[in-house]
Amino acid sequence: MGDNILMILGMFFVALPYSYFSVLSSPFASGYLSVVPALGAVCLFFGVIIGLVQKNKSLFAFVILPLLSQGLVAVSFSMIGEGPESAFWFWLFLGSQLLASIYLVYRLRSVIVAALLLAFFNLSYAYFAAMLSSMAFSDTWL
Repeated sequence: MGDNILMILGMFFVALPYSYFSVLSSPFASGYLSVVPALGAVCLFFGVIIGLVQKNKSLFAFVILPLLSQGLVAVSFSMIGEGPESAFWFWLFLGSQLLASIYLVYRLRSVIVAALLLAFFNLSYAYFAAMLSSMAFSDTWL
């Protein structure tokens, strides 16, 4: 039983990044909407490169926000078909991610380019996570 739970938790942890970054292989496969994760991944790459060049450790604060997206997906996958079907939670999560990203960009204005790139990645990742979790909560898959 314990091995089964670890396997399921591992799947929850991998499902979101795998789905998100898989669009890099064919960005227009699902129409124009699939370009957003592809642009987010490119922004992540350049944001990390710029952050490493500028040697600003404060940019590590952006790690927290994708972890929250991971947590949302893990909770929603553990409650498939049993969670809230209201769009309120979807917009609440995205709004909180937006406010946190704005705050971090404001606080890290000394490295504004890297912060903006990482913020765009975070918002696209959060949107993707919110879409995936709302499908899991309602047990309606696209």
